[in-house]
Amino acid sequence: MPNVKPKYFKYTFLFHLQEIAEHLAAKAQEVGRSGAGRSPFSDAALSVGYLGFSGGKLDDIAVVVSIVRTSEI
Repeated sequence: MPNVKPKYFKYTFLFHLQEIAEHLAAKAQEVGRSGAGRSPFSDAALSVGYLGFSGGKLDDIAVVVSIVRTSEI
């Protein structure tokens, strides 16, 4: 890890988390719009008899990005 002041590193890292979340949401929208892609929504539709359905639900995209670290006890 580069020698960066902790406060600066903390805010820089949080900025990157926002970028990661936005990138993941954009990719999820691409899959949802795709006519050839599989998604949990299209798999569920197929399992109940809707043949040939592909893509996903564009109104139901949520992204959660978090930081997990060890506790300093």
